[in-house]
Amino acid sequence: MTIYISTNIYTRSEDLPKILELMPLLPKDCGIELFPLNGKEGYPQILENLEASLSAIPLTFHGPYYGCEPSAPKGTPAYDQMKALYLETFQWSKRLGITKVVHHFNNCNLTKPVSAMRQQALDNYRELQELADGYGVTLLVENVGIGHRGDLLYDQAEFTESALKNNWPILIDIGHAHCNQWHFDTLLEDLKDLIDSYHLHNNDGIADSHNRILDGTLDFQHFVQLYQTHTPGRDVIFEYAANYSGPFQDFVDDVNTFKTLLKK
Repeated sequence: MTIYISTNIYTRSEDLPKILELMPLLPKDCGIELFPLNGKEGYPQILENLEASLSAIPLTFHGPYYGCEPSAPKGTPAYDQMKALYLETFQWSKRLGITKVVHHFNNCNLTKPVSAMRQQALDNYRELQELADGYGVTLLVENVGIGHRGDLLYDQAEFTESALKNNWPILIDIGHAHCNQWHFDTLLEDLKDLIDSYHLHNNDGIADSHNRILDGTLDFQHFVQLYQTHTPGRDVIFEYAANYSGPFQDFVDDVNTFKTLLKK
């Protein structure tokens, strides 16, 4: 198991180097999930400046989010932009020795018919995975979207059925699952053979606020028990809110809390 800290907490390229100040405070086997800041001023240059330091740390990549719509219809400018952003991410993945990239099926609200949107998102995913193969990268399908927000492409039953049918490698975001009232007992049991890793954060069951692991109504201790039963040793990523203002000690404490719960 590798424990990662996501740079989702930073929305400005110039803040990205701060993550390297956190790493010495954590166990040596901890790593970083790079959340790409495509289109943000200075992003490529800052990645180049950090390359040597990052290469010495366990790394994984989140797929493009800013300015990227993974369900965009082929032949549209949005599709071309999505493809270009993913290509840039795959190129950096190969350069940094990263083999896994988290993938959203959609970032926008649902369009009708939903079945057509799903098919387009699936076609795009397959095409992107073919492209990723050339860079030694596997795309991990994340459960994204919040029902009341209007961007939930799959409910739990649909997500599970599609994952099993298509043999998707999965990243479960427990905060998203909690907001959508998904049942963790069946989710982890049903998908245990496909789950590669998790995004860890908490919330009030309504807003996707990406709080600390114990700050919310998700029963985190129960989740850890299920994790140990069904998917022991799978990677976890602490993905806290963009512009998170807490001190680095919060991450240190939460990593220690997680490790303590694993022993219970």
